[in-house]
Amino acid sequence: MTTLRRLLLLLTCVMAVAPVSALAATPEETISGTQGKWFSGELFSQPGLNCSTAILGSSYTEIMVQGYAGFGGAPNGAPPTENSPYWTVFTISVPGNPCGPGSSLIMTDLILPANTTVDSSRQIQCWGLPRSGGWENVTNQSWSLAGVGSGPYCVRSASPSMNHQGALSFGGRVIASGQLFKIFVPVKTTQAKIGITSSPPDGFYWLTDATGVYANPGLSRAYTAVLPSVAAAGPQIFFQRPGAVPFWKTGAGVTPGTESRAEFFMNLWPAGKTGTLCPVVTRRDLTPSQPGYLAASCALFESQGWGKNVTTQLDQVLRIVNIPDVAKGPLGGWAPIAFDQPGELDKPMRITWTFTPTDGSGAVTGAQDFRTLAGPDTDGDGVVDLSDACPAVKGTTANGCLPPPAADADKDGASDTADRCPTVSAVGFLNGCPKGMALGVRSGAKLRRTKLLRGLTIPVACAVKAPVLVSLTVSRATARRLGLKAKGATLTIGSGRATCGTAKGSTLPLKVLRGAAKRVKAQRRAFSATLVIRPTTSAGGIGSVTIPIKVG
Repeated sequence: MTTLRRLLLLLTCVMAVAPVSALAATPEETISGTQGKWFSGELFSQPGLNCSTAILGSSYTEIMVQGYAGFGGAPNGAPPTENSPYWTVFTISVPGNPCGPGSSLIMTDLILPANTTVDSSRQIQCWGLPRSGGWENVTNQSWSLAGVGSGPYCVRSASPSMNHQGALSFGGRVIASGQLFKIFVPVKTTQAKIGITSSPPDGFYWLTDATGVYANPGLSRAYTAVLPSVAAAGPQIFFQRPGAVPFWKTGAGVTPGTESRAEFFMNLWPAGKTGTLCPVVTRRDLTPSQPGYLAASCALFESQGWGKNVTTQLDQVLRIVNIPDVAKGPLGGWAPIAFDQPGELDKPMRITWTFTPTDGSGAVTGAQDFRTLAGPDTDGDGVVDLSDACPAVKGTTANGCLPPPAADADKDGASDTADRCPTVSAVGFLNGCPKGMALGVRSGAKLRRTKLLRGLTIPVACAVKAPVLVSLTVSRATARRLGLKAKGATLTIGSGRATCGTAKGSTLPLKVLRGAAKRVKAQRRAFSATLVIRPTTSAGGIGSVTIPIKVG
């Protein structure tokens, strides 16, 4: 094991979220105060097509949507505890330039950890960061985009998701290129959890269904750590994300032979106890008696500046901060050691953290397994250069590349293979159809009166599963001709209600209302009507469609 010099590491308490804008407090600080503790989960990336030809001369693939889950904000700067209020947060950005208006409609769903519920006594909050300026509270504001529609940034309450089993839907909103968005959901958990080391791992699973990307859903996980109670909980070591991530460090100041590294993440709740905290790295393919089993001892970490002594009684979460660039990983983790080359390349490792209280109450441990890289990884995508088909591009696929540009003839952000309306540009909808509906009824089509009286089905496939209301209306003049009385400009003579499916062949019911059936049956001549399909929730993803038809 090769050690690095000039380490200046301190063990202290710190917020997990760094300020994004210097112009104002972050949303996390506004919600929980400067002492609030927040824990970030895994970053996900969804590539998509940039239709611009100005840069490369043709459309190209780039990272279109990114996001990461998190949790925290418990009272008094403490970690979450059983039955106490805290939050889960989901941060979304659009770093790419989606085809069309340069925006992406992003639906957000959440799978809660077991024994966790949304706290209805507190309001869901939403915040946005525009290209310039500071964070803005958009909880009570609405978004609007021509051709797509409008809706609230923040739903008032969650509803069961129709697109992801076991999830809750928190609606959708349009996010423009270069903008950030955060949604905070108040929660409570009734049973203690210990992060990624729970069996099975339990956490907040946030999902996105976004326009302008090649594949949905996007997924980010933040593994929940909830203590039994502030009073009863003993010390805990927990990980809200993978606690060891290997990488290959390059750049100025990197000594040859010290490139193979791993960055470490760790959280310690000392429960007001003093003691020592020691990391140890071992080889999982060797036994303790074999040479090389101990890859890095606590003494080795100490010799590089690790302060193992926790000398102050703290009821706060402790983390590693003030990491100098020489020992910092690409995700911001601590990477103070380099693995020997070639002997420790492509080897299974384990880092074990041990906190030993000075009161003799017993040590607690937390461990994370990882495997060192097999060689250089210049672009940092986890695929070593020898196996990387695109060694200079940080890819998202197994071969180290970004997906190839997907054909999109109508330039609406829905690739031709996923576009239900490939000859019609409909930006802002997952299936590439106007208002997100692939209709089996065209403007001016004739519905058979006899079938309508018995009840018929309308072929419609929606971009997302959603409850919809189908209405058949006629004008006041047509109503008079049918012998019906219209109180307004139009009269509804037929209706149906169902969940609009996403699969080809999905249908919606439509039947003449009982009060109009006799008059419609007696009418022998064709008459004009309007078919209206509209969603009955504000979750987003589809809009209202109006189609002029004939009944005869």
